[in-house]
Amino acid sequence: MKPIQALMLVVLLAGCASPKGDFSRIQLPPAVTPERDFVQGNIRITPPVTLQRLPNGEPAIGIDSDGGTRGARIRDADGRAFTVIIDHKIDTPTPGAIYLYRPGQPDKVRVLREDQFKQKIGDFDAWPPSIIK
Repeated sequence: MKPIQALMLVVLLAGCASPKGDFSRIQLPPAVTPERDFVQGNIRITPPVTLQRLPNGEPAIGIDSDGGTRGARIRDADGRAFTVIIDHKIDTPTPGAIYLYRPGQPDKVRVLREDQFKQKIGDFDAWPPSIIK
């Protein structure tokens, strides 16, 4: 057998040995798109995000009795969960500051580029929040 025929036989056999099945439903991870995602340090939030809802369908946005601090639980397009907190405590030195808390992480993180967060993820300080559709 000539080398070229042997190579063709190997390629043909490899093609026949490939797994069968419907691969049309395989979901590839979304491409990293820095211009679309909100990124700060080791935090990445990929829009669109969904807001956790109560059993009656209303958005689950809490308002604390400390002067009006708001909190909302969101899930991004990649399935990562976050709690968004907007600081409205009475006499707070950071009124309107946005914080992110990720389940399993010890501390909340202050969002440094709030305008970018509001543009890419949503404005949770407006009422109703811009994420609610």
